Order: sequence, then C-alpha cells, then structure tokens
Amino acid sequence: NIVEAAFQPLFRYVMRNPHESELVHAFLLRADGPFEYNREEISDGRFWSPGEIEPQLGKDIFTPNFEQEFALLQKMIFAPPVPSTNSHPASRNARKRRRRKK
Repeated sequence: NIVEAAFQPLFRYVMRNPHESELVHAFLLRADGPFEYNREEISDGRFWSPGEIEPQLGKDIFTPNFEQEFALLQKMIFAPPVPSTNSHPASRNARKRRRRKK
C-alpha cells in the first residue's frame, strides 16, 4: 500500500570501493506498517533506532555503504532544524520592493 507520491527524494551519490561501484538514490517514506519483506531474498530483518545503530558503527556490523548513508541521514533527518535567516533571494527582493513603496 505504498503510494509513489509519498516518497521524498533525499540524496543521491556514487558509492565506490575496491569491489563495486553503485549509484545510490535515497528516499524518505513514513509509514505505520505492517511491513513485509521477500523471504526468498531476506532471511531476517528488523528496524533499528538511531540510538541502537550509533554504538555499532565501525564494528563491521553494517556495510561501509550503510555507514556512509547513515552519516548523511543523521545530518539531514536526525539533526535539529536550522532556524531560518530569511536570506533567500526572494525574501531580499520582497524587502527591497516594500522599501521602494514607502
């Protein structure tokens, strides 16, 4: 029951190592479940919280690719939002127009 429009693109990059090269596209999808996976492709699976993942990083539990993506996700999703400074060019142009009208 996943709706394509619900996916939010996050980032893409090329992951390279001595064994492979892969174009990675990451998306965000929020869903409540239930979740099922193809048991012919995956023998076992579970969800991990960021607090469960962080102490296991660098211990060969996760792939290097996952650890790289997790670092990106921490910056994008788990980090606190940055307050707006209204420095967007459209905001500056709107302020200039208001000043001219006065």
